[in-house]
Amino acid sequence: MSHLPDQAPSAGIAFQVRASLDAVGAVLRNRDLARLEIGWTASVAADWAYVVTVMVTAYRANGALAVGGVGVVRMLVATVTAPLVSGLAGRFRSQRLLVAIDIARIAAVGIAALVLGAGGPPIVMLAAVAVEAGAFAAIRPIQTSMLPGLARSPAELVAANLASSTGESLGLFVGPALGGFAVAAAGPVQASIVTVAIVGVGLLAILPIPAGEAHAAAPGESMIAATLARLRQGARVIAREPAPRVVVAGFAAQTIVRGTLTVLVVVAAMGLLGVGESGVGILNSAIGLGGFVGAIGSVLLVGRARLAGPFAVALVLWGLPIVAIGIWPTAAIALSALVIVGAANAALDIAGFTLLQRTSSNQARAAVFGLLEGVVGLGVAAGSMLGPPLVAGLGVRVALVATGAILPVTAAIAWRALASADDAAVVPARELALLRSLPMFRPLPLTTLEQAACRMTSVQFAPGDLLTEQGRPGDAFYLIEAGTVDVEQDGRLVRSLEAPSAVGEIALLRHVPRTATVRATTPITAFVLDGPDFIAAVSARPESAAAADRVIAERLAQG
Repeated sequence: MSHLPDQAPSAGIAFQVRASLDAVGAVLRNRDLARLEIGWTASVAADWAYVVTVMVTAYRANGALAVGGVGVVRMLVATVTAPLVSGLAGRFRSQRLLVAIDIARIAAVGIAALVLGAGGPPIVMLAAVAVEAGAFAAIRPIQTSMLPGLARSPAELVAANLASSTGESLGLFVGPALGGFAVAAAGPVQASIVTVAIVGVGLLAILPIPAGEAHAAAPGESMIAATLARLRQGARVIAREPAPRVVVAGFAAQTIVRGTLTVLVVVAAMGLLGVGESGVGILNSAIGLGGFVGAIGSVLLVGRARLAGPFAVALVLWGLPIVAIGIWPTAAIALSALVIVGAANAALDIAGFTLLQRTSSNQARAAVFGLLEGVVGLGVAAGSMLGPPLVAGLGVRVALVATGAILPVTAAIAWRALASADDAAVVPARELALLRSLPMFRPLPLTTLEQAACRMTSVQFAPGDLLTEQGRPGDAFYLIEAGTVDVEQDGRLVRSLEAPSAVGEIALLRHVPRTATVRATTPITAFVLDGPDFIAAVSARPESAAAADRVIAERLAQG
């Protein structure tokens, strides 16, 4: 097993960009991945459109304290909802969960808009924002845990995370602007309708995605018990494994700052910067615009094995621009600084999510991301509660400086642990490349390929050694990485195979003795995969099983 290598220095930036763009192009050509990314982008845009709508309405009513209160309600609900729903991800089909979540968001915001339009109390928006926030918080862990199942290579997984970050940036750019202008120009009812429409777009995007797998609970196990068991599994991964633990801790610090910044942006826009209500949306949109800049730069992360450095740098660049706003409080500085924050956010998400995906098992991944979302919710809630007293006690300028300083300090303290996280992100690059070179494995998702690759054992054969012997039971599958073999039937040479190639699948899939003797004619470097692991991998998708059947038919026809 080997690490996925970083590009050699001599490869050059141009080569890295081309390779990275190829991986991004593969994401766009993967229809299910593309649909999932479109749905995610729409979800983010809708959430931020509604956040701005409710925040502005709250500020009109009771000032900064009300804004902080809305943030606390949103994030406390999200903290509870995200882990619980992610715990259901293994019990129910992930795509169907996403559809149900979007329907719940449309219902909550739509009903609140109808009540408000009929003259009902504005407090109804608080209930709607709680439901919408809880539903939205459940989307990220499900969507993020689905990516490895739809991606087909490690580079494509990083590129998919890059696409998710880009989509989040687009949503963060468009959503606040639409919400801010709509609530300022037409009022909260019309702005709520905008939110409903955006969620609808995302819902239409994800409908064609395959529903995914669902696993029945153990006999006698209730749904609640099964959900709690998955959450305990995710909690054990975070508590016991250093790599996931330090990444989650970094995200926790960042979300505290994010929650505080949500309050500080509103207060600064209304007073310190003098840009008014619509300026709240513009300032938040600047973060989304920065996300595009960050995504362009983050394309160089595709193909990298060591991502702790980019993660730590992103933490620093998340905080320092906020310090700059407090020191030089002008609209131009604030817009520029928040663009940098958005760029850092893109890099942070890509590096951090990929590290978590690489260091969490397939079974625990959804629960890990659900618990991460709970940590995010607590962090943002804590930051939202911290914002008003910081402003009251220190003034908005000093509050900005103090808030921004948190993340550079965090990065410095956590650097050593972060660096060691890369060592745990082991990607079986050679094995994955060899599997992907064979037609029967190409349709398989990355998760299935990684499971097979991690179970493969390296073996060597000298010229004349037998890999298989005709008439013997078949118990293993051989993937030849280097060298040449002869295939013999009844002592007669049938054909020669050169690497990359594979032998042994007929006996395993047809449940018959070996149909041929395979003899090394040169030194052979190969990997062996036990029969049950091979059958489990190839049968994971109908397209893979069909490709294996075609290979078998061709070989049987030849001899």
